Amino acid sequence: MDISTLTKGLDLNDLRDAKMEAAHTMADIARDAGRSGDDHDVTIEVRTGKGLLFQAAFVFHGLKQ
Repeated sequence: MDISTLTKGLDLNDLRDAKMEAAHTMADIARDAGRSGDDHDVTIEVRTGKGLLFQAAFVFHGLKQ
């Protein structure tokens, strides 16, 4: 299993913008996962200066043939 961490900081105006950015990023990841056929477990964490605000997760496990 490969584990990698990518830290991409964005300054967003409000919770709605943060949710939209997470949803769009997750959609891009899902699209790429479907094309590659590889298994993926991805979590996006949205934080403020005070800590974790929410998480979005994507799990894609295909059957091995």
